[in-house]
Amino acid sequence: MAYELVATYVTKAGMNVVVESKNGTPEARCGGCDQMYLHRDGSLKVVKKWAEQHAPVCNIK
Repeated sequence: MAYELVATYVTKAGMNVVVESKNGTPEARCGGCDQMYLHRDGSLKVVKKWAEQHAPVCNIK
């Protein structure tokens, strides 16, 4: 399985929201609350938007 780091955003609590592409399917995972967002249609733009919006409001360590 090929992984490609696309972006990392820092949450309100100082944790990371990591956006990766796994075999062409983008996904984001929050290291604080462990929430995950996966877009099966392959829209990296949608996944990055979710990560950008999630990071400033997640306050879980």
